[in-house]
Amino acid sequence: MAQTIVLERALSPAAGAGPAPVRRRVYIFFSRQGLMFLITLVVMLLGAVNYTNSMAYLLTFLLTSLLLVCMLHTYRNLRGLVVKLAAPEAVFAGGTARFPLLFDNRAGYDRPGLNVRPYPRQRWWRADGAPAHGFDVRAGEMRNIDVEISAKRRGLLRLDRLLLSTRYPLGLLQSWSYLDAGPTCLVYPRPAGSAPLPPVEGAESAQLTGRHAGADDFTGFRAYRPGDSIRNIDWKALAREQGLLVKRFEGAGAHRLVLRWDAVTPGFGVEAQLSQLCRWVLEAEKLGYQYALELPGIRVDHGRGADHQHQCLEQLARYGL
Repeated sequence: MAQTIVLERALSPAAGAGPAPVRRRVYIFFSRQGLMFLITLVVMLLGAVNYTNSMAYLLTFLLTSLLLVCMLHTYRNLRGLVVKLAAPEAVFAGGTARFPLLFDNRAGYDRPGLNVRPYPRQRWWRADGAPAHGFDVRAGEMRNIDVEISAKRRGLLRLDRLLLSTRYPLGLLQSWSYLDAGPTCLVYPRPAGSAPLPPVEGAESAQLTGRHAGADDFTGFRAYRPGDSIRNIDWKALAREQGLLVKRFEGAGAHRLVLRWDAVTPGFGVEAQLSQLCRWVLEAEKLGYQYALELPGIRVDHGRGADHQHQCLEQLARYGL
């Protein structure tokens, strides 16, 4: 479920709009260049007082006014911005998790020079070269940004906190806000291992003639069930408003097998066993088999399709957590 964050300003509640958005404060302080600019202003003011120079007074007050106007624009560049955090797609261990962020600018002015990065990666007095996503959001525009985080191990990868900042327009001040309590990304085990698939259950397979999608003669249709391959759906029947039907074939039927925890050599460790089971799940799905998964205390019944594959991989990702 997507989470909505509003920076500083609360939105008016709407009927049926779901949960109320979360408010986050917007902070502002001098950047490193801004501190040098402030020190220069103090030195100029002291010189103007010491020499009683009206032109020095004029220049000092003019630059001070510029700093105050810059402060207003820097703060306004973040105030009222709406950020929506959506759940990312699952990835395999060793890959890159992409957390989608939607920036909704409902104001009547552009918001240039925005930056978002994982926290803590930056301090206001220095920049450490951490990866940042710079972007602009025009007035009334919605902008999608993906924050990438390396998924080093299986399990749940949480987007703990992000730092959204801007130094618009002159870089003298920095305004920032924190985006925390983000969604989690499911990280599957890394598919690995060289062991072949377990043997197909021949007795059960022979009894499935005419009931599962095989590769022989076409016999008719049946109602769609979750886990069926989309390649066997009769799309023409769906276009004729006849419902969601799946083609049936006569023949040996779909092969069935059980991917058991005990079938993997136990000497390689838990993670190696999970990686081997993960490779078996992907291979069985690719071959069109009906497969079940058995883990200590967990069983996923026979099935196939994208939903069934995700269910099996999710059990492998959450095992032991």
